[in-house]
Formats: sequence, structure tokens, C-alpha cells
Amino acid sequence: MTPPNSPPTASFTFSCTDLTCDFTDTSTDDTGIASWTWNFGDGSGSTDRNPSHVWSEPGDYEVRLTVTGPHGSRQGAFVEVVQFSPDWHAVGKPGDRNAGLGQLVHDV
Repeated sequence: MTPPNSPPTASFTFSCTDLTCDFTDTSTDDTGIASWTWNFGDGSGSTDRNPSHVWSEPGDYEVRLTVTGPHGSRQGAFVEVVQFSPDWHAVGKPGDRNAGLGQLVHDV
């Protein structure tokens, strides 16, 4: 009997310059990731594995990544640390556990 497939673990990192961020998927699954769904918190998204995104103005944006394993299991990650300060640099929100690191803050 084959053991049940474990759901994937969603995670990502990012780096930003001005209002542009490059995201790197660091998700794992014992049988591979089948798809990626990104939501950038401004009404746009991507299905690329490692997307880049440009925001039109400074603000607080919640970035979400949902990954799907090959057998349909899903897991999501989101980070609330994409905040653009008045000098247009990405910084972490005060009090966030991983502020500024772009790491997984909460599971969904």
C-alpha cells in the first residue's frame, strides 16, 4: 500500500529595489510542485514559479503564494512585510516576526 501524499509546504523569499520585487519560490513537496499561484495584494497575480512584480505606488501589500502538489493537495503562505516607506524602499512592518526577511510569516 502506498503511503498518502503529504501536502506541499509553501514558502518564498523576496528582494526589492524601489517598487519592484523579485520573488523566489522555496516551496517543497515530496513529489514536486505542480503549480504556483501568486497574489500581490494589489489586484494582480502570477502563475510563474519565480515572478517579479512592480507596484504602482508605495503602500502596504500582503503577498500570498499558494502551491499545489501533483495530486491536488495545496498549501499557502503569505507575508505581510512588503511595505514601501516614503523613501520607496521595501521594509518590514514593525512587530512582524520576520520583518524585512521576506520569509514565511503565517500559514494559511
